[in-house]
Amino acid sequence: MRDINALRDEGFVIHSDVGRGGGLHLDPQSMQTTARLSVPEVFALLISVTAMRAAGNLPFSKLADAGLAKIERSLPSD
Repeated sequence: MRDINALRDEGFVIHSDVGRGGGLHLDPQSMQTTARLSVPEVFALLISVTAMRAAGNLPFSKLADAGLAKIERSLPSD
C-alpha cells in the first residue's frame, strides 16, 4: 500500500477492484513519459555542458549539446 500511495502522490492514477478477481490497474494515460528535472538539476546540467565545452574537444560533447537542447525545448518559457 505504501508503494501504491507513493505512485498516487506522484500523479499516477491507480484504480482498484475489490473482491474475487479484483486487483489494481494503472491508468496508462497517467504514466510519465518525460523526465521531471528540478531547477538545481537543470543548472547542474548546464554547468556540466559548459565545463565540457571549455575543456575542448572531448568525446560526447556534441551529444551533450544535443541533450541540453532537448532539455531547453522542454522547459517553460519563463
